[in-house]
Amino acid sequence: MDGSAARNQVTRETIRTYFAEKCRTCGRPLRLLMSLLGQRVTCPHCAAPFVACGVDSDLGRLPRRSNLDRAAQLLAEIPTPLPR
Repeated sequence: MDGSAARNQVTRETIRTYFAEKCRTCGRPLRLLMSLLGQRVTCPHCAAPFVACGVDSDLGRLPRRSNLDRAAQLLAEIPTPLPR
């Protein structure tokens, strides 16, 4: 492998491509790796899980839930305390 071929190989392995998507719960813009497209990810701001689908996807156009709805969901998911 000559020098230019080696440089091209390194460049292909180190370039990362991102896409922008908003969190459906808190609405904050996120920058996600293309390799995460179609996978379940978690928002680093509000910890809401969602499937990374890209901004042009029909799923990306769903109305986001309000913060109160998300809070109610999180409270409902708290396990009941064990009896003492």
